[in-house]
Amino acid sequence: MRSPSASRPGRDFLSRLLLAFGLIAIVPFLVAGAIGVQLVRSASDDEALARAQADLALLGEGLAGRLDQGAQSVAHFAQASALRQLLSQLDQPKGPSEAATKRASEDMADFLGNHPQVLRLRLVSRDGRTLLQADRGEPPPDVAAPGSLSQRDDEALKVALSMGPQRLFVSPLRLRDESSDGGPALLLVAAGVTDMAGSPRAALMMESPVEPLVAPSPSVGTLAEARLHLLDRSGRILRWGGARNASQPQLVAAIQAGDSLPRVVADQTMATDRGLLESGDRLVLWSALAPGMPAVSNASAPLRWTLVAVLPHGVPSGSMGAVWLWYAVMAVLLAAMAGGGWMLARRSLRPLPALAAQVADVAGGQISLRIEPPPDEPLRSIARGVNALAERVEDLEERSHQAEHDQSRRQDATTRQLVMEMGELTALVDGLPFGVVMLDRDGRVERSNAPAAEMLGIDQQRLHGGWMPGFVPIVESLLGHEGARQRRVPVRGQPTDLLVAPFGGTEGGATHYILILRVPHPDDGRGEASPFGSLGEIVVRECGQVVRGMVGRSLSGMHAMARALLKEASPDDAHHRHLARLESEMSRLTERIKPLLAMGDVPPPVIGALQIRETVDAVLAQLKPRAEAQGVELDGGGVPPDLPEAAADPVRFRQMLLLLALNALDAMPQGGRLSFAADATGPTLALTITDSGEGIDEARLGRMFEPFVTSRPGHLGLGLPCVRRIVQQHGAEISVASAPGKGTRIRLGWPVASGVRMPE
Repeated sequence: MRSPSASRPGRDFLSRLLLAFGLIAIVPFLVAGAIGVQLVRSASDDEALARAQADLALLGEGLAGRLDQGAQSVAHFAQASALRQLLSQLDQPKGPSEAATKRASEDMADFLGNHPQVLRLRLVSRDGRTLLQADRGEPPPDVAAPGSLSQRDDEALKVALSMGPQRLFVSPLRLRDESSDGGPALLLVAAGVTDMAGSPRAALMMESPVEPLVAPSPSVGTLAEARLHLLDRSGRILRWGGARNASQPQLVAAIQAGDSLPRVVADQTMATDRGLLESGDRLVLWSALAPGMPAVSNASAPLRWTLVAVLPHGVPSGSMGAVWLWYAVMAVLLAAMAGGGWMLARRSLRPLPALAAQVADVAGGQISLRIEPPPDEPLRSIARGVNALAERVEDLEERSHQAEHDQSRRQDATTRQLVMEMGELTALVDGLPFGVVMLDRDGRVERSNAPAAEMLGIDQQRLHGGWMPGFVPIVESLLGHEGARQRRVPVRGQPTDLLVAPFGGTEGGATHYILILRVPHPDDGRGEASPFGSLGEIVVRECGQVVRGMVGRSLSGMHAMARALLKEASPDDAHHRHLARLESEMSRLTERIKPLLAMGDVPPPVIGALQIRETVDAVLAQLKPRAEAQGVELDGGGVPPDLPEAAADPVRFRQMLLLLALNALDAMPQGGRLSFAADATGPTLALTITDSGEGIDEARLGRMFEPFVTSRPGHLGLGLPCVRRIVQQHGAEISVASAPGKGTRIRLGWPVASGVRMPE
């Protein structure tokens, strides 16, 4: 059944979908269009600036060309023969002839006539006398009296005479009226004049206004509103207006505050050839002039002028009218297309509210409900997909129920197996021939085995959680030490060996302890009967190796299985709580047996050269008291003293021989013979130990090197496994031959010490 309130969410969804369609169709275009218009505008402005810079460079080229033209005229006239002939007659007693003077004066007048922009032309001798002078109309206000030179003219004379005839001196811009702070400007060009012999004798100085030099003003549109400036090295600036605000060029001595070209900007324009920057609300462009003539502005600096244009901010700018028109047209077309698409989408999605209501029913848990597909695509494909999904969910739900059932059965079976293996592990620990008690840092009992409870005479459940020094007071003095501590004390009237060893805990790094209790054997000191003697140490290590192999791997496997089952189980599962408890107990048990596993850590042997005969004699001397007590004859004469040295760890080799000899003495309680023999064959030493004891039957012969296999009460059955491990550590071989009632012969094949590499 369809929910009557489900159609409204469908209609709301349809409205939001259509709104989203409209926004997706229109907004990106508007944003992209605005960005595009801005980019086009920026590109247009950049292009306009590039045109303005090109126009400024073209204007500068014209100005430099006019300067070159006027200067070249002066340079050419300075080489006129009339002037040179006049200078050649200066040294004559009567001075230049009247004819030479008249000819030179006429040439100067002709020069003024051909160059209307020139105001004055003077020929000045080396000593500063004005030899000839031609003026156009009234002389400028700053004209010096004949025969005297101003300070600036004197500088022009010196530079012109020192440069030679091929170079020109162009003075800095100067005011026509030097008494004012600004006004029209003059330009002085000087060229050296030589006599007929080629010696520089005078300078030809031409003065002209700068108006013809900078006129006509530019008529190009990019610089029509610009204010133009001409800068030279003197610090004065010539400024005039563009086409739209045309004004006469005016020379100012220095830039004032509030001028269109600040001093900082002016200095920057003189430092580079061309550039563009913004200064407040103005745009500044500049281009350095490069006249083609060889000219200088003083004795050491070449001529350098810079033409600067100052424009109002935003000028120049490109035309954007056509761009905005196209943008408006495209926006209208897009709006029309979006409206048509919106109507079409609304018609196509009209069945969507009903479909949404049916999908909501399926999502609400009615997975058996099937939706009737609408006639139009793509809603029909959606309905079919929802139906397929519902069928898949039904199938998965059925499989999930079956998987939960199978998992529950596996968990039950695994739990039973873990309980059984834990029982076997507990039985193994309880079967050890000595007591084991785990203590916390305060000495309270956390774990214990059955032999420990029996030796203490305390029920095992009562022992758990009790304070161990309260049961055995001497234990308190053995706690709190870094290394192992051992004592022999009476427990329940019977001497008992106690060993307390610390080990690292898991909670905050706290220290825990392991306590081992063992009743001393009457024959203590003869082998594995004492876990604390010289042989007892390797027996205890062998016990740790056995626990590592037999218990450690099984316990690790069970722990991993418990974690896997706990991970698979759902928190709502009935078995989750039991599995969590089982995993926790397995973790605690793994931590508790770590001290036992650590006892199996055996350092590698220290291989050296060993004398076999000396070691055999030492072992026989140690066994002599017990052998005499049992009536056993010891014979080491079969070991010659000149045998090659063996490659062996001296301590472990002697422990091995002692274990084999003690095992042989155990087999001869009523007396017999124990003999050692040895010989050398190539790189191997053969050592044979023979006894006349009770022998070993065939069934036990194949298992004699297995741990805990023994026929004698009170023994662990770890002596021969220790022998086998020592033999393997040295890369040696061992073989046993025995028969019941005929004794046993053990043969060791041992490497000699002559360069034989031992296994790592």
